[in-house]
Amino acid sequence: MTEKEKKDLILNKCPNYDKISNYIYLENDNISIILIEKYQDYVFSVDIDDNEEIIMLELVNKAFTKYISDYNFSKMLTKYLEKFLSKNKNKNIKVEDLMQEVVNFANQYEEEKLKHIVNSRWI
Repeated sequence: MTEKEKKDLILNKCPNYDKISNYIYLENDNISIILIEKYQDYVFSVDIDDNEEIIMLELVNKAFTKYISDYNFSKMLTKYLEKFLSKNKNKNIKVEDLMQEVVNFANQYEEEKLKHIVNSRWI
């Protein structure tokens, strides 16, 4: 498989890669800067032949899509990651570990969001 074919397959699994990579964030938004750089690094480090990595890539893409499109999610993830990064500031955090944290947070966010759905009835 050529490098171009690999890149095309990866981008096929990340339909919002361009939107995420070109996301316009505030000048002093360090978390967004870190996240998007790490996202770009992660996407092209995935082994296209490993199904687990492909599944994780799709989850990461979904979480980052939510990050750029859902203000509340973005705000809460930023707070969460500020704590996570300050707690681990003396450690060298792997890109994969950071992506796992983002996916875990996205899953928790969705679970909490579902808990707070109010069922309204029309009379």
